[in-house]
Amino acid sequence: MNTIWLGFSQKLLKVDRYIKKSFTYQAIEKTFAIILPFIIIGSLSMALSSSVFSKQGFFNQIYDISSWLPYEEVIKKVLEIINTVTMNFIAIMTAFLSAKYMTRSFKKDEQIAGFTGAIGMLVLNYNLASFTSDSNQETFLMQDLGIRGIFISLILGVFVGYIFKWFSPRNKQEKVDQYTFISRGVGGLLPLAIVLGILIGLTLLASMINQMGVNGLFYSLFRLTEMKSKHLIITILFLAFFNSILSGVGISGPLGIMQGGLDDTSIVSNLSYALKHGTSFGVPFPISIHTIYDSFGSFGGTGMTMSLIIAILVASKNKNSRKIAKFSIIPSLVNINFPLMFGLPIILNPILMIPFIISPLVSMIIGYFFIYFKWMPPAVYNLPRTTPAPLMAFLGTNGHWSALFVSGIVLVVTVLIYIPFVKLNNQAALIDGGDLNEK
Repeated sequence: MNTIWLGFSQKLLKVDRYIKKSFTYQAIEKTFAIILPFIIIGSLSMALSSSVFSKQGFFNQIYDISSWLPYEEVIKKVLEIINTVTMNFIAIMTAFLSAKYMTRSFKKDEQIAGFTGAIGMLVLNYNLASFTSDSNQETFLMQDLGIRGIFISLILGVFVGYIFKWFSPRNKQEKVDQYTFISRGVGGLLPLAIVLGILIGLTLLASMINQMGVNGLFYSLFRLTEMKSKHLIITILFLAFFNSILSGVGISGPLGIMQGGLDDTSIVSNLSYALKHGTSFGVPFPISIHTIYDSFGSFGGTGMTMSLIIAILVASKNKNSRKIAKFSIIPSLVNINFPLMFGLPIILNPILMIPFIISPLVSMIIGYFFIYFKWMPPAVYNLPRTTPAPLMAFLGTNGHWSALFVSGIVLVVTVLIYIPFVKLNNQAALIDGGDLNEK
């Protein structure tokens, strides 16, 4: 077994090293490093706002915070401001930085390229419906300028970098005078015009199909709510598998964007049965997205990243990884994992993507067998999305202790899955010159 793991880990390290040597990855890595503090601050404000200061938040509902905390509305507004200026515009920052660093690798004008990327992101998310005289719609599709727009902004940044590589004039040693600055500006005209022309064309084309913009049209491809299978567990496992792969490359997968879909009927039917009979044993839909994925497949967010935090704190000696893990604890409790996704990063990391994909599948299979053999009831009660994930099954079964026991098993097993890959990621960081300090 050790021989198999050794051979596999060495091949994985080679793949990791190959990816990290590319200009594209290096530009993306530098981009993530710059946006990380904004992601951390935004995630913390989002976690507090959604779980403590929102009336639908888990801790607000438990402790009725809105009724007794002084200046609760003021605090909530402050958190919303922080969240807006960080997370809600992060895609524009990402487009600027990825275009800047991509163009730098080609030794072209990175500043003009960066602004081209940022403006290009606004063009792609221009709401053409706002042109209508009777419309009160916003000028930009704001939902796609935040985290949801990260993938498109990275692609845009790479695209802008190559346009500047192909169409910018060659750099020449010139005397630093007023003509140098003029020639620099003129040199950026052609690549800027090409980028704007292509992006405006894409925006107009997308508007002929729907009003969601290029980004929204792209994400509509992943709304797999109509998928069905004779054995529903197969569908759920496939959705979770697909969801993790997409999240691992920076795309919000089907389980992140679907609106109800597979679960609408089952949630209502199960809840009605449980309220009538006083138990969720025997509900008509024991296997569903809610009873399997929500209850056991997303501790800390997509990829069971709560388990990754524990694995890092237990087994990692990498100073930077441990810092990111500590910053991620509070957001992870309410199932927000953005600091881990962009800080380690998990996105485009071939080493961490493997347990990121495997862990939810294993955890859901464990939960499925306990429900299938009726060793525990399925979780049917609706809970806030900010409920700490290990408590989701327990509270969703109205406090059945077997559900808490299974959640504990799932957490331990997935931590054990992550540990060898965390150690391997440490080794890769050491090879890359990372800081692998002892505690």
